[in-house]
This record gives sequence, structure tokens and C-alpha cells, in this order.
Amino acid sequence: MLFAGNIVVGGFKGFKFSQGELMLLAATILWAVENIIAKKVLTSVSPNIVTAFRMGLGSLVLMSATIITVPQVLQKSLALSGQQFFFIGLTVLFLLAYTMTWYHALKHAPAVVVTSVLVSSTLITNILSAIFITHSWNVVLTVQSVLIVTGLVLFSRSSTTRPNLSVNTTL
Repeated sequence: MLFAGNIVVGGFKGFKFSQGELMLLAATILWAVENIIAKKVLTSVSPNIVTAFRMGLGSLVLMSATIITVPQVLQKSLALSGQQFFFIGLTVLFLLAYTMTWYHALKHAPAVVVTSVLVSSTLITNILSAIFITHSWNVVLTVQSVLIVTGLVLFSRSSTTRPNLSVNTTL
């Protein structure tokens, strides 16, 4: 249902293996690897430490890529206004809050449960788009929303009502 809800928006016309699709596939694989590593690290390291490392490493990679590929952009960024720096700071705070929440959730729940929450981002995007951009809501968005919400409810119920299959081996 979660997958069907996302397909309803634009349909699925197949893969063309374009540069964009391959980049998306690579990003998805890297993200999955990151979550596997994070899940293992979080067994012995605080989510706050993992967040600091992730944000620090991400910043270092982005700054290095910027310096290597378009160094003139870095010079322009030094001439930003106070308001622009404010919104950059606000964006950084939102990203920090998201990343901290993500790693805290990943420490305490299975990765599949934590990632399922991201499906709801489609709903949020559609609602904001309907309010601020298109100023309309249509049947397709309603069908998609119902499918996604139903899928999320079913998924959350199935993950919370699983029986404990661990066997007590103490005598």
C-alpha cells in the first residue's frame, strides 16, 4: 500500500537507467549502507556522537566537493547577508534535529520501522503543495493519501503486535 500510494502520483513508466536514475540508485544504496553501519555502531555509541560524526563528515565532504568543483561559490558565500546566514542556520538546525531524531529512533527500533515513517513525507509534500502552490486538492491526491495512511497504519500495527519469538534458555 505504501508503494502503491507513491505510484499513484506520477504512475510508473519503467526505468530508463538515465544518469539521474543511476544517481538515485547509488544514493539509495549508500543510504542503506549508512543505516546498516549506523545500526551496528549505535549498539555501543550514543546517537548524539553518531549525529555529530555524521553531520561533521557530511559537512566536510560537501565543503571539499564545493572547493574542488566550484571554488568561486565559496568566495561568494562569504558575502552573504545576515538574513541569508540566518536561514542557512535555520536549515542547519532543522537538519540537525532530523538527524538526531533519526539516529535516536534507529537505536531503539528496527531500521525498517524507522524508514517507513519517511513514506509520510509524500503526504506532507502534497498538503503543502496543495496549500501554497496549486491551491487545489484532487481525487488522485485523495487516493494516494488514503493508500499511504492505510499502509502506514497496517505497517505500524504489524510491527507493534509481533509476538516475541525469543526463547528463554535459562533453566
